[in-house]
Amino acid sequence: MVGLVLLIGTGLAWQSRLAKTESLTVEQLRNWPDARQFESVDDFEALAALPEWIESQGGPPVPAGWDPAWMRRPARGWPSRNTIAVTAFRVPLAQRDSVSGLLLAVPINDVDQVPTAHHATGARPRYSRSGRFSTTAWTDNASGTVFVCLVAPGQFERLRRALVPRPV
Repeated sequence: MVGLVLLIGTGLAWQSRLAKTESLTVEQLRNWPDARQFESVDDFEALAALPEWIESQGGPPVPAGWDPAWMRRPARGWPSRNTIAVTAFRVPLAQRDSVSGLLLAVPINDVDQVPTAHHATGARPRYSRSGRFSTTAWTDNASGTVFVCLVAPGQFERLRRALVPRPV
């Protein structure tokens, strides 16, 4: 009887610990590369060290208005979270210039208090804790994804201008 009570208690404690770690905050997502020792958004060695992301549904979600050709393959996975894709991107600008960064695609259900912005151009940039990354986060309800974009400091405005639709 004591063994059964101990087993049930252990199971409940383990389950409650899992429930507490299920949701991530936007702040955790913004500061994640700092903890993973990313030196920059072009730190391909740190990116390659991430686990493989299994593309069970044809690839990670791409934000509305983003060209899938901007995404560099293969997508990598968040450590211990196979639902989160981490992809490097390069958005071309005029005159052979571009903005590089990292894009995290996180299922809405994995995020506590999703961002209110609905596109990168409407998201308010913030620096990561280390100051090595300018970050933005927005929610795409159509795809059920929270996107977190990380670029080098001072590059968000250039990215935002590149993403604003131009009249034809």
